[in-house]
Amino acid sequence: MYFDKARYDELCDQIGSRVEQLSSSHREHQSDSSAPRLTHGWTTNNIPPSPLRCAGFRIEFETAATASLEPYRLFSPRCQICLLDLPANDSRLQRRSSLFFELPLKFGLLYELSLSLGASATIRTVVDSVVEFAPDIRLLDAVWRYLKSHDSPQDTIALATSTEREIWYHLLCSPAGPALISLVAYYTAAGRVRRATSWIKQHYAEKLAIEDLAYQVGVSTSSLYSNFRRSIGVTPVGFQRLLRLSRACELITGHPQVSAVALSVGYESTRQFARDYVKTYGVSPYRQEN
Repeated sequence: MYFDKARYDELCDQIGSRVEQLSSSHREHQSDSSAPRLTHGWTTNNIPPSPLRCAGFRIEFETAATASLEPYRLFSPRCQICLLDLPANDSRLQRRSSLFFELPLKFGLLYELSLSLGASATIRTVVDSVVEFAPDIRLLDAVWRYLKSHDSPQDTIALATSTEREIWYHLLCSPAGPALISLVAYYTAAGRVRRATSWIKQHYAEKLAIEDLAYQVGVSTSSLYSNFRRSIGVTPVGFQRLLRLSRACELITGHPQVSAVALSVGYESTRQFARDYVKTYGVSPYRQEN
């Protein structure tokens, strides 16, 4: 198959410049309710704004300082897929300085596309939670058209959904395809962990009964613990704690009382909540409240 390097490089430049433009005007997009919403920005080595990195597809342009007048340069893009919500400090998520654009994982769409491809999953005992690979020209072309579809609200309504679907189709045909297919399958380890995390996300403020959760996803409690450890790096209770702290950070921004926030996200002890918050964010919740 002929490889058009000139077109590949052109797409890399176009996507990088577009994401850079969007990221530099991020505040403007946030303040304008009519503006299209895209997840994009910069990653650094600082403490992440959330204790969790949500499942999704990310295309990253690693940056480096230059000796010229330009403050940095962009390297060729890399694709990274988080199959599950992971702790933001997970060692598999390399926190390098980079410019990124990402899409959330849509399991219903993945399932539909995998059926249309006639794909079947193999039983995997180890969950590949993070997959990295270099994008091909078809994927880059779809990403570029998706970004362009957000130039106006009319284009977004007419084009964004179909182009997003095309992106996930190309991802299923990429080196990440087998892991994605395993994720949406019912009987694989990845599928079971996904269903367990989905349940915890819906009930994060409730007391977690591990035996009941294991029964719901069809595994023993020991298998549930080991699958969580291998794929996410924390226990089910640890995952629930990160969800609670993530939600608490959002609520504290609205300046309610810390004790009320702690209770609303499921903590019985405000003192324990404050300890966990400091350990995760490096700052006291009382300081953010003020």
